[in-house]
Amino acid sequence: MILFRYFLIAYSAILFVAYVVLGVTLNMAPVSYLYILMANIYMVICSRHNFMPFIVAFILLFCNYSIIYANYIGMIQNVFTTNLSAESYIISLNVLTLFNVFLFLFVRWERVSILNKVEFVDANRGDNFILYLLYSLLIPIFFLGFTLPEAEGQRGAHSTAYEYSAILFMLLFYYSGNQKWHIRFGLMLVAIYSLQSFVFGGRIEAIQFILVAYMMLFIHRISMPKVIIAMVGMFFLMSIIGVVRGELLSGNADVSSILSSLAESGFALDTAYSAYYTSESFVYIIDKFTLFEIIALFCEFVKSIFLGANPDVLLTSISAQYTIHYGGGILPFYFFFYLGAIGVFVASVLAAFYLNKVIGLQADSSGYMKCLTVWIVSTTFRWYLYTPLPLLRGVLFLTIAYFSFAYLHHLSGRIFVRKETEFLQYKE
Repeated sequence: MILFRYFLIAYSAILFVAYVVLGVTLNMAPVSYLYILMANIYMVICSRHNFMPFIVAFILLFCNYSIIYANYIGMIQNVFTTNLSAESYIISLNVLTLFNVFLFLFVRWERVSILNKVEFVDANRGDNFILYLLYSLLIPIFFLGFTLPEAEGQRGAHSTAYEYSAILFMLLFYYSGNQKWHIRFGLMLVAIYSLQSFVFGGRIEAIQFILVAYMMLFIHRISMPKVIIAMVGMFFLMSIIGVVRGELLSGNADVSSILSSLAESGFALDTAYSAYYTSESFVYIIDKFTLFEIIALFCEFVKSIFLGANPDVLLTSISAQYTIHYGGGILPFYFFFYLGAIGVFVASVLAAFYLNKVIGLQADSSGYMKCLTVWIVSTTFRWYLYTPLPLLRGVLFLTIAYFSFAYLHHLSGRIFVRKETEFLQYKE
């Protein structure tokens, strides 16, 4: 393993020097995409005894494998693998490679240890007032935050509230006080949220809810070998859902065609290479904007972290004016559009900062840090394949929610103590 690490360090250095000297327009395939796969495999191996960094590494490997297989190995022929231009095709792979170089170098993968005695639920932290408040938010969001598809084979649409309800689930278990009734009711809500997403073609949101419940409640109860088997099965299921949805749309939903499509696609996740195609569109349109226009768009992006996004200035909306795609976008490509090659470095520093927090989680870590790491891990698909906002706006929402509910918990505790004291004084 040490030799593998030294080999990857040397490999990283060669790629980095090549990009600095020759630029990101240099075609380095297959050297570049082989590096991505090897680096991701190294990350998975290093984290195999600790579920939280393991799931991040496994998702990165699965998504990057899907992108590479669809575009460079299996050469899948569909709208998501169409080359927008020869230059954007080369630059896109180099951006993805450079991001993985930095992620390998900046994250302390060699320091991952077994996650011991980290408890996310404390029996002394139960707060019924907060729990019923969370129920009053989660139940309406389930009915109002998800729009059912209009026709068979189409996907349902979720609102921002539905997506960020994972934070509410996290706080629900955090303040459950290990009370069985509340935990069971919370798990039931997680199940129906996830089922609704799975049934109507969604996968990412369902995985997010399931991961929150698992990490908060069961992380020490199920061994890592069983977890690995379950994760492989879950990702296989995600590939099946993608194929089934495509077969339904084509009116050819029989078992043989589904299995044939799975084999032809190399079990690659269509969401991943669709997001990569959108990312390539970001690269494709850079030259169509002046420096001042890009700076203005970057300012709008920063503003969206705090005030919400204006749909007209979303990078996905802008690129959709030049090419048809289905949204999403790989994390470093957003920053590459706004900041150039330095943006890839910024994206990797941002991701590495949080991943090092995940790796460094200890039993005596604060409640906020425990919730933060659960959020980062559970939203890996979203911040890697869709938008960087879970690492920015999502963390901001989590911070506000965590400390707001912490204050309510403190306040409700004081009220309870005061009433108990008044009752005892009255008896005397």
